[in-house]
Amino acid sequence: MAQGFDPSRVAPADESALATWFASHGLDLNAAAQTASQDPAYLRAQALVQHGLYRAANWEHEIFLTTYVDKPDRLYWLAVQFGSLGLPNAALKLGTAAVNAATAEGQVSVLEIPPALARAASPLAYADLVASTARARGINPLLLISLMHHALAKMTIVPSLVPIFHQQRPVVAQVRPEHLRVSPLRRSGPSRHTGAARHAPIRERGGGTLD
Repeated sequence: MAQGFDPSRVAPADESALATWFASHGLDLNAAAQTASQDPAYLRAQALVQHGLYRAANWEHEIFLTTYVDKPDRLYWLAVQFGSLGLPNAALKLGTAAVNAATAEGQVSVLEIPPALARAASPLAYADLVASTARARGINPLLLISLMHHALAKMTIVPSLVPIFHQQRPVVAQVRPEHLRVSPLRRSGPSRHTGAARHAPIRERGGGTLD
């Protein structure tokens, strides 16, 4: 078992490699962290989480998607912080925005960015629960994560099967003469239950009328 494994934590080596990569592109991760940590929206998110207002705190990330749209270092730092605050949806959107900014909206291959930055765009939800459950069960947390992904994959329609579904045709029962019998029920007269007259034409199964 991987002792002390924390699926939500970025390895120091990966963090260092990311800082070096940012520096090679004229960005300073430490300076970005200092600036973003003082942003009023981030401070509000922290305060809201402290009061248990997670839904309201989650909204605070939206302003960063525009104000920091071309600053992947700040977006990355915020993605990590929102994830640690227990806001995985915000972390996912911030991480995706960070990757988009770092790759110039697809002009740079995602294969060229550091693993820590790529991981920010696909954060693991419920990382603390995964770690605690793995410890309680005495199993490798990486195995537990793999099983979760496998289970989720089984719940998803495989795209390659879609054409097969389109080839299916609905099965229509053949209409036979015996299906066109007139109902033996009386066609008129008051209903015992509703008092309404039953003058409506009786329809056969194919949708036509027998009157």
